[in-house]
Amino acid sequence: MSSKAENETSRVLTSKPFKTLEELYAGLSNLPPWPEIRDVRKSADYVYSGKDINDVTKLLVKWNRNKKPRTLVCHDMKGGYLDDRFIFGSDAHDSYVFYHWSGVDSFVYFSHYLVTIPPYGWINAAHTHGVKVLGTVITEWTDGERIWKEIFRSEAEIKRFADALITLAKFYKFDGWLINVENKIDEDDIDKLIFFVKYLTNTIHTALEGSEVIWYDSVTVKGELKWQNELNDLNKCFFEVCDGIFLNYNWTDTGLASSRNQAIAGNRVRDIYVGLDVWGRGCPGGGGFQSEYSAKYSEDKPFFNLSVQSPQVSTPSPHLEILNQPEITEPKVVTESNLLNKNETESASEQVLTTESDLKKVVEDIVYDTKSSFVKVHGQSIAFTSTTLNSELNYFKYCRSCSFNGGGCLEIITSNPRLFHRLFLIQVTSSHGIQVSIVYSMENCAQDQCELMLVAGDDGNLKLISKYQTEELDYPWKKNLYITNFERITEIGVAASKEGRITLGEIVVQDKQPGYRDNQDLGTLISDVNY
Repeated sequence: MSSKAENETSRVLTSKPFKTLEELYAGLSNLPPWPEIRDVRKSADYVYSGKDINDVTKLLVKWNRNKKPRTLVCHDMKGGYLDDRFIFGSDAHDSYVFYHWSGVDSFVYFSHYLVTIPPYGWINAAHTHGVKVLGTVITEWTDGERIWKEIFRSEAEIKRFADALITLAKFYKFDGWLINVENKIDEDDIDKLIFFVKYLTNTIHTALEGSEVIWYDSVTVKGELKWQNELNDLNKCFFEVCDGIFLNYNWTDTGLASSRNQAIAGNRVRDIYVGLDVWGRGCPGGGGFQSEYSAKYSEDKPFFNLSVQSPQVSTPSPHLEILNQPEITEPKVVTESNLLNKNETESASEQVLTTESDLKKVVEDIVYDTKSSFVKVHGQSIAFTSTTLNSELNYFKYCRSCSFNGGGCLEIITSNPRLFHRLFLIQVTSSHGIQVSIVYSMENCAQDQCELMLVAGDDGNLKLISKYQTEELDYPWKKNLYITNFERITEIGVAASKEGRITLGEIVVQDKQPGYRDNQDLGTLISDVNY
């Protein structure tokens, strides 16, 4: 094959699921290799309180991450394996992208195939941010019953299936599995299913450090396909032999309290994940925008390629902070006939509601008041009405109109030069100092008068760092280099010496390079952050 043909073949390399047991076992001996897959980034042993995250005059409060709830995101997007299936990205411009990694512990890639392998881009993007990635094993209806019957023929077959799943996770360097049995199981085979979950969990822990197996609340200990929406005696047997349970989304406050009581004895409350369905299928609040009720394209890079995603900003833009929180109640539900005949006076609660197709929600407007807009939500639509921003407010926003290296940039708007912009909460260590470079543009700021400064430090001990040198890049971009003797950084921000707008194209944090290591005279460049 010519090098050109080989290159074309590699460009269309895709991530694929396995649809049958036969396909799985046959494929194990010929798994297509992917380019380098990133290891999951080690996370700090603490998390920050988000309460005062937009107030840079306050130190952030640290919490022990092992004592706080964990968040799992299950990605179920139109059956999966869309533009994200391409290893080297695609020319798509409207594909689903995820930015909020800083608030997530585990990410499940979901589809309705027997064995769902997380695509290459999602693994790299998640691992860059210290987030574990799980694949999905799902069996459904009569086909699912047949598959488990085949697996349950012997202990050797059970281990064969589990070992195949472990082989896939090791080969493609993802972190475990969500097990979703959406079909009946003969009650006589339940012990075999429990054995499978236990064997998979114990064996993958030995094979992959930090791996996880999560059980989805579906089939019960009696073999019935009956979602419990809570942890109880009907599904606890599976929870007890794996790393956690993902509860179905039709839960109630009473059920959650009961689930907590079930898990307290084993100190496993943090291993219960409570499902929130954004489509609102029976979920408290109705999903959608009420989900909180329950809780330049460049020539050499494709526009959509999750694998080249850099660490995302881990603090929200303060101008989006909600000042007035409206009371969100359960959506009103009436029958369709009552909606059409206004003369009917019988209330919805007094009517007998039959099938789901007979129901229709009366959607009320909900208005949020932020620092920059009034946000009106009506059903699944949303409208913004701009307001006058506080003249003292510093904020940032995503900028689509320019790009340093594909995608977009971050526009920093400074109204109060006395305050800095908090951007990243990320742990970086080095034994001989850390240097930071920032690529930026000052087209919207008085370049001769304004200086871009780095704010960095550890455990709230923040320092204001002036540039060590500036390099002119292709117009309008410049690169500032900042040199420190810091051995650890847990917070990164920027400050502008004058009012105006600055566009950030790239921030690189790395070990201090040899040419700068002997330069100890940094005192004139580093000072305390004062308010």
